[in-house]
Amino acid sequence: MKRILFCLALLAAFALSACGTQTEAPENTAVPMDGDEAPQYDPSNPLANYLDHSNLDDETLSHATQSLDVTSESNGVTAKLQQAMGSANLLYLSLEVTYPDTAEHLGLLDAAPTFTLTKTGQTTQDDSFANVGSSWGCDPDSTSITYLLDVESSHALLTTGQDVTLRMEIPATGSALSFDWTIETSAPQEEIVLKTQQGEQMGSAILTPFALSASLNSTGQDRDALLSSLVLLDRNGDPLMPNEAAAASNTEPCQIFFTFSSPLMVDQVCTIQIGTLTGTLSSP
Repeated sequence: MKRILFCLALLAAFALSACGTQTEAPENTAVPMDGDEAPQYDPSNPLANYLDHSNLDDETLSHATQSLDVTSESNGVTAKLQQAMGSANLLYLSLEVTYPDTAEHLGLLDAAPTFTLTKTGQTTQDDSFANVGSSWGCDPDSTSITYLLDVESSHALLTTGQDVTLRMEIPATGSALSFDWTIETSAPQEEIVLKTQQGEQMGSAILTPFALSASLNSTGQDRDALLSSLVLLDRNGDPLMPNEAAAASNTEPCQIFFTFSSPLMVDQVCTIQIGTLTGTLSSP
């Protein structure tokens, strides 16, 4: 997924949100909620300040959230990996970083850090395991930046008990930081067979509250059309929510990843449709 940069003064943004002022969001980027229902900034629960989890019940949210507080330091840069929230195919991370100089003086606005997540002990990035995207907000005159990371795993490998390492490379300071932890987040998950109207199996999908990852055979349909064609239906056949964001990989068979800016309860979904393909959940 593209690494997307948005530069806002965080405290100002949260204050504006609380006043109901709309903040334009970059495409495919989760940002603080707007409007009268926007929460106040809570440093003890950082991801709640960025992600709308209002559709999740307390039990699902509790299982999907993990406090980390893992620290790392390199070349004058100190960082704390604060929290994780998500599922086996999409994990959000909040990372607070303090630099030895301001973001503007270090050139961070032009040369953003890069992130990778691997299984612990694995020295090279494996895109089939996970891809990391980042968004961040800052005051250019500040030395502290909070990063929101989204880790996608199209094969849903971010499972409970998996030991992982997040690496952060910062060209501006020559810093290399790493954070090790064991994933403890969990969320409901459904594996779905995708079929044509004639009943021919053409792929499969994994649905969690945070994302849907699909692996498709050759459908003859335009890739861009598929990316805008996701429909989730409840047991009455009514649409639950529109597709919020989608990204496609270049691997074969065709991998398509849909992220939900507002996570949903999996047990509310009965049927999914991607283009002309349909899948029914086993236990709606």
